[in-house]
Amino acid sequence: MEVGKRIKELRQSHHLKQKDLGLQLGLTGAMISLYETGKRTPPADILTKLAQIFDVSVDYLLDSPRKITENSNYKKVVVTSEEETVLLLYRSLYEDYQNIILGDLKKYNILQKHNNMTSTSSPVKKRA
Repeated sequence: MEVGKRIKELRQSHHLKQKDLGLQLGLTGAMISLYETGKRTPPADILTKLAQIFDVSVDYLLDSPRKITENSNYKKVVVTSEEETVLLLYRSLYEDYQNIILGDLKKYNILQKHNNMTSTSSPVKKRA
């Protein structure tokens, strides 16, 4: 199920009008309609608020096809809040933008490996 359909299903099951849900999110009913029809994708902060309003996970809203089961080969990992934010923002992007970001990450990874082989210090200064 697409995220928009999931939002609509949850909104209706909670007996909310688009306008009412919009008010809770600081948005218009028209924007909720755009999300529900798939014409717009809610950004990460709105997905987080929707998850809180409907008492569900963001994964449930996104209907992630990658379900982890006891018999799966997936490992459970602990992520920081910053890593979770990056993932949520990434998932809220259009696929074309996701592909651009993945390409950039691969380039930076190669650059970092190259720099590690030629130098002991990082070329990027860390923020304080």
